[in-house]
Amino acid sequence: MRVAFGRATFVMDLELTESRKLARVNVMHVIDSIETKGFFIQVPPEGLINPNAVAPEGLRGA
Repeated sequence: MRVAFGRATFVMDLELTESRKLARVNVMHVIDSIETKGFFIQVPPEGLINPNAVAPEGLRGA
């Protein structure tokens, strides 16, 4: 997974609690995934990203 995505870059801290609402997924699913697998990956919905778009300058080689 790390080879495919490249070097990890810290983006933000997010406090997860049972009462927290997330936009696209149940927070308990995220917490369970982190506890059992050590990670949770959320990808954008199909069709949201233009595969032909040029990467923003700040993301190249990240």
